[in-house]
Amino acid sequence: MKVNSWLVLFISSIISLQSCMSYKDMFQVIPEQTAEEIPMNAKKIIIGNTATIEENYNQCYKVLLAQDYRIENSNKEMGYISASKNDFGDTNVRLNVVCKNNEITVTSEWKAGNSSAMMTTAMTGMTMNYDWEKAQWNKRADKPSVSFAKAVTFSKELSQKLTYLTQ
Repeated sequence: MKVNSWLVLFISSIISLQSCMSYKDMFQVIPEQTAEEIPMNAKKIIIGNTATIEENYNQCYKVLLAQDYRIENSNKEMGYISASKNDFGDTNVRLNVVCKNNEITVTSEWKAGNSSAMMTTAMTGMTMNYDWEKAQWNKRADKPSVSFAKAVTFSKELSQKLTYLTQ
């Protein structure tokens, strides 16, 4: 049983090291002033406006494509778009966008890529598959914060006034 706990600790260490980047690199994703505006543990972005669901959907779709996201799933009538890209290192970022009349809601997720899974599998002999994890702002230069910062970058293209929720 001790071997298993050491193995888990080892795998956790590898994943943690892979997710490190310098905090200064964070400011290449979003400006330092914007980073300071985001409350700790923010998980959701709300963009208020006066547009219809269709106008919001069309604008979001255009911005996602302009920012090189791949549309995975979308439903214009429901106002939903899910889009992803491999954006920093070996990490995938996915934005989930819900458009309504007068409002857009944005959440983000991240997932370690194939190289991370293969390296961990090679080092441990155990097959590692990574699934999507919810992103949130924690004011660290790690994958959850960088992924949330990508959602902020997308949202800032739509409006400079954003509301952040921690729920």
